Amino acid sequence: MTDDHMTDDSVTNDCVTNDCVTDNTMPDGKRFRIFILVAFGFGWLLQALGMLLGGAWYQLCVLLCMFAPLLGVVVSHRGVGRARTGIGWQPNVAGHVGRCLLALWCPAALTAAGAALFFALFPGRFDGAMSAYAAQLEAAGSTLPPTAVAAISIAQAVTYVPFFNMLAAVGEESGWRGYMTPYLTRRLGRGWGLIVSGAIWGAFHWPLIVFAGYEYGTGYPLFPVSGMLVMCVSCTAIGVLLAWLYDRTGSVWAPSLAHGALNAVAGVGILFLAPGVTALLLGPTPLGLVGGIPVYALAAVALAGGRKTRA
Repeated sequence: MTDDHMTDDSVTNDCVTNDCVTDNTMPDGKRFRIFILVAFGFGWLLQALGMLLGGAWYQLCVLLCMFAPLLGVVVSHRGVGRARTGIGWQPNVAGHVGRCLLALWCPAALTAAGAALFFALFPGRFDGAMSAYAAQLEAAGSTLPPTAVAAISIAQAVTYVPFFNMLAAVGEESGWRGYMTPYLTRRLGRGWGLIVSGAIWGAFHWPLIVFAGYEYGTGYPLFPVSGMLVMCVSCTAIGVLLAWLYDRTGSVWAPSLAHGALNAVAGVGILFLAPGVTALLLGPTPLGLVGGIPVYALAAVALAGGRKTRA
């Protein structure tokens, strides 16, 4: 698919907007409500189970809950194919190589910029020797210096790990970007559709934030409400960029790759935190209020570009 088939106006391709859905036996509103109930019901159930079991089971359940939005699509549409759901499943790499490379490496650039900004504003939280990380490695029995382990991890995170992560991320992206965002932008308009879809995506993480300190820890002001709100803000900004990739490529695999790349690199800044720093509401990850500023800025550019196109 080339740009001749995708305009700068968001959600215009007939299949991306779900106009090619052939199953009209259920009202759109009811279908969307079923999607939300299944996605959140199954996702929150798995999150609760993971927190209850702990350990490796927690990691497994968090991984599996990424497929809850896809399950919501399957149940609400009685299938998953493009004819029923409008989701663009074709990779569409030809003609979109540049955008695929953006999906692979832009998350790393945004993460690095956000971490640099965070540590510039809070230099007391930076530890170039990675003492806390070194202690973790020593406790795990590693004899390698933390710089070597970090270098290997970063190299993996910007090369092949995003492609493995993509296989799990597509469970979310097929639901959030493939179905939910086009539906909401049709109903609410582009701006509000993106905001509401981002807030819904953020709320999907709330049980983990409240009961497991997910992403931000627990030692921050107004825990857990501030973490819940910041997650919604971050997911809205990230969602704008993922929706931009989906709109421009017509393929759910492009935002899935970017989502996988973000998951691979998001924690790199944490390696440089000074010992004792555990609250991550401000950063250095791209989900923090300060660490996420580059993401917010790029999302604003994407939104402004769309408005200018329609003017």
